[in-house]
Amino acid sequence: MSSKQKYCPAWIYDCVVADVCSQFLMDRRQIEVVSAIFATGLGREYVEISVDELSRAADEAIQFLVKVGENNAIDLLSNFSFFRFYNVSKTQKRNFRGMMSWRALADTKRSYSNVSTLKLLRAYYYEQRSGANNIGCLDWRLENQPEVEFLRVLASRV
Repeated sequence: MSSKQKYCPAWIYDCVVADVCSQFLMDRRQIEVVSAIFATGLGREYVEISVDELSRAADEAIQFLVKVGENNAIDLLSNFSFFRFYNVSKTQKRNFRGMMSWRALADTKRSYSNVSTLKLLRAYYYEQRSGANNIGCLDWRLENQPEVEFLRVLASRV
């Protein structure tokens, strides 16, 4: 399978969207600029993701956070990104080791969308608020994780 036949896994897409939002909220960087950097970098590994799509997903996430009045949006995004990166679900951790770990880094079909990312962020927000899901790590960022080298390098360039 060539690198252009692989799709970005939904969990990586979700982490990137959260990182784009965090960059906007923390550093006041334009969503389109950060999205363009990520879209270009992800395009080297996967079937192309458009800048508009990534920007729209980040914008929808920020609109949701504003709508619910989340004062700690950066912390929520950090926790959400950590959760999506290291966990398949609340009860199953993601495996980055072993012979089959390459499957975690690519999909043969497109499984991500703006709608699914927003749905997962909403669910995570309400689970955090109710105490049903406490998995997260404050100040966690993609650029600090050692498991996926290309993503770490890409996030550190943003």
